[in-house]
Amino acid sequence: MSNAGTPGEDSNPGASENPQAAGNDMPDMPSGSSAEQPPPPPPSPAPSPEGTHSPGSTASTASVPPPPAPPLPSAGANEPPRRRRRGFLIGALVAAIVLLVPGAVFAWRALDGGGPQPHDVLPADTLGYVRLDLDPSASQKVEASRFLDTFPALDDVAEFNGDEDLREVMVDKMAEDAGCEIDFGQDVEPWLGDRAGMGFLPPRDDGTDPDVVFVMQVNDEDTAASGLETLQECGGGEPEPIPHTFVDGYLILAAEQDLADEYAESARDSSLADNDEFVDAMDRLGDPGIASMWFSGEALVEFADTSMMEDQMDTSDEFGNDPMTGMDPGAPDMDQLREMVEQTYRSIAMTVRFDDEYAEIVTAATGDLYKELPGGGVRADVPEDTTMMFGFVNGNQYLQDNWEFLTESAGEEMAMMENMVTAMGLSLPEDLGTMLGDNLLVAVDANNLDLDALTRFGDMESLRFGMRVDGDPDAVSDVWSTLEEMAAMSGDSLDDVPLTTTDDGYVIASDDAYAGELTEGGTLGETDSYNTAVKDADDAHAVMYLDAGVLTEELTSQLTAEGVEPEIIESIQAIQAFGYSAHLYDGYTEATFRIITD
Repeated sequence: MSNAGTPGEDSNPGASENPQAAGNDMPDMPSGSSAEQPPPPPPSPAPSPEGTHSPGSTASTASVPPPPAPPLPSAGANEPPRRRRRGFLIGALVAAIVLLVPGAVFAWRALDGGGPQPHDVLPADTLGYVRLDLDPSASQKVEASRFLDTFPALDDVAEFNGDEDLREVMVDKMAEDAGCEIDFGQDVEPWLGDRAGMGFLPPRDDGTDPDVVFVMQVNDEDTAASGLETLQECGGGEPEPIPHTFVDGYLILAAEQDLADEYAESARDSSLADNDEFVDAMDRLGDPGIASMWFSGEALVEFADTSMMEDQMDTSDEFGNDPMTGMDPGAPDMDQLREMVEQTYRSIAMTVRFDDEYAEIVTAATGDLYKELPGGGVRADVPEDTTMMFGFVNGNQYLQDNWEFLTESAGEEMAMMENMVTAMGLSLPEDLGTMLGDNLLVAVDANNLDLDALTRFGDMESLRFGMRVDGDPDAVSDVWSTLEEMAAMSGDSLDDVPLTTTDDGYVIASDDAYAGELTEGGTLGETDSYNTAVKDADDAHAVMYLDAGVLTEELTSQLTAEGVEPEIIESIQAIQAFGYSAHLYDGYTEATFRIITD
C-alpha cells in the first residue's frame, strides 16, 4: 500500500485552521451520501456451539464504537413553495454526478495531470468531502465495464465502454430525468471539466445541519457562466439566478450568493489542502481512485456537541431529562466522545477501486489507539473447502495494549467484574488474552447446508463449525481448569463443552471429526480465491472470507422457485467470494472489503 500521496492530487503540506460561518440547507440540491463506516479492531471470537460456553467467554471486550454518522443536509421540505425551483437542472446535474453508479467505480488510479483538485477550492474547515473524476481513462472504464458485465441485473448501469464520455452520459441522464432538451456538445462540453467535488461545511446557526457546497472543474469561466444560464432556462418557467462564483478554474455552487462568495474567499485564504487531518488520512489511504471520501471525526464531534445541546435543551423533563438542565442523564459525556474519536476515528478516508476480477472499498482511519502488531498475518490454514472463515492474529497482544481503552466505558461494572474474576483465581485481561492466543480462526463448513431449515427453523444441523486458537497450551490448560472449578462452584459443569487442547493451543468444534480437521489444518490460505478476495492476506491482522458458491446455489434455488427474474439470479451466481482484511499500523488502520466474481 502506498502511504504517500502524489503532489497535485490528494497530498498536501501543512495545516491551518480557518473557522468560518456557513449557510443552511442547500435548497433544491440533492444531499450527499454518508461515508461508509471505518473498520473496527479485530473481531471477537464467534459464539461457541449451541448449548455450550466458550472458555473465552468469561468476559467480553467492548468493541470500539462506530464513528458518528456524518450529518446530511436537510431536504428543505418545510420551505415555502418557490415560483420555480432555483437551479433545478444544476441540482439534477449534481445528483447525476453523485448518484450515477458507474461514475463512481470506473478506476482506481490517481487522477492524471496536475492542476487544482476539488479540495484546493474548499475551505480548510470543511467537515467532509467527496471527490469524483468525471472522465477517467479508457482503460479504467474498460476494467469496470468488464466487472459490471458479469452482473446481468446491472445492464442499465454497465452499458459503458472505453470510448464513451461519462460526462455526456451523466448529462443525458439528467436531461432525460428533467424532461428537457440539452445538447451536451453545444451546451455543456465546452465548459465542463473532468473533476467534481462536494463539501460539508460548518452550519451558520447552532443546531442546524452542515451546509453543502458543490465544486465543478470548468475549462472556461465565461463559457461556464453562459452555460449555466442555458441550463437554468431549460424546462420552462421563470428562472432564478443560480448562486455561484469561480475559484482557480472551478465553479462554486452554494445555497446563497453570499455563501458562494464567502466559501471562495475562505478557500483562497486557506483551503482543505492545508488541513493536516485531511492530508494525513488521504496519504494513509494511498491511491484515492476515481471516487474518494473524507470526513473529520473531530469536527463532527464538535458539531454533534452543539446539536446535542440544542436537542436536549428542547426536550421536556417528562422524558426523563434533568429538570434543571434538560439534559438526558444517560447521554454520552462529550469529553469521553472526544477522547474516543481522538483514539479511533480522528479522520476517516474511503475510496472505491475496481479490477476486472473484483470491486473493493478501502477505508483508512487515523487515531492514537492504533499500534502495529508484531509478527506476521493471520494463518488461514483451514480446510480448502471451508465456506466461511474469520480470524485475527495477536489478539492477546492487542487486548493487553488496549484493555484500558476498550473497557473504560463500562466504568464501575467492569471494576466489579474484575474484582469478582480475581476472587475466583483469574486475571483480566491476562487470562482472557491467553484464550484469544496468537492466531484465532473461526471456520464454518456449509457444504451440506440446508438453507431452508436454517432460515425458517434455526436448525444448524447442516453446519459444521469450530474455533481453533494457537497459543500457549499449558497456559490454556491452567485457565480452563480454573473455569471448570468456577463452574462447579456454581453448580454447573463444562464437561459438555467440546474443548480439546492441542500441541499449539486448543480447538472447539461442533463435532469431533471437524475438530480433527481444524487441528490437522488445510490449504485455504493458498487458494487463488482466498488471496484475491483478502487483500494482502499474508500480513493482514484481521480477515474474513466467504465462499459464496454454496450459499448462492441454495439461495438461487429458492429464488427460482419464487419466480425471481433470471437476470437477478444470474447476477447472484456470478459472485464467487467476499473478503475482508484489516491492517493495523502506528497511528492508523486500513481495511479493505472485496467482492470477486467467477
